[in-house]
Amino acid sequence: MVDFEQPHRMRSTLTEEGSSLCVRIPMRRSILLVVFVTLWLAGWSYGGWETGKHLVQEFQFFEFAWMGMWALGEIFGVYFLFRTATGEDLLLLSSDRLTVKKRIIGIGWDKNYRPSELRNLRFQPEVGGGRSHRSSCIAFDHGAKTVEFGEGLDEAEANQLIALIKSRCSISGAVPTTQTGITFWQQA
Repeated sequence: MVDFEQPHRMRSTLTEEGSSLCVRIPMRRSILLVVFVTLWLAGWSYGGWETGKHLVQEFQFFEFAWMGMWALGEIFGVYFLFRTATGEDLLLLSSDRLTVKKRIIGIGWDKNYRPSELRNLRFQPEVGGGRSHRSSCIAFDHGAKTVEFGEGLDEAEANQLIALIKSRCSISGAVPTTQTGITFWQQA
């Protein structure tokens, strides 16, 4: 008897909330990355604690400036750890609105978009490496800005979500832009 592979489940989940469809896309979890960042934060916090104790005893401008940079690193590290461990993107889809919610431990910000103003809804593949690395995601153009969500999605799942968004929000292929004949550097 032949043993067939089962289709992979979507990472995202879909639920109906009133007249809207809620799409919950959790961040791609990496246990090794969470452990590494946790250990790095422990060492970083210890270094800041020791420098702070020394700074209280004897003020030195370099240590004072270093503590400012230390605080920024601490904030970035904690944000990155919580985004990786608990972060998610939520989409609320309805015929008159697309809401993108970026959440960390249930806290975050919401941005609402009119479907008629969205252009070029697409999958963006992973590109680059090192500092120029960008994870795959779903993106669309809104005016002169590109909005991205669903970081780390596979192409197959992203294409399913794009089809769902287009059908639920009545997004057409492209939105015509008005041309004034004046380029941005000629505007007063």
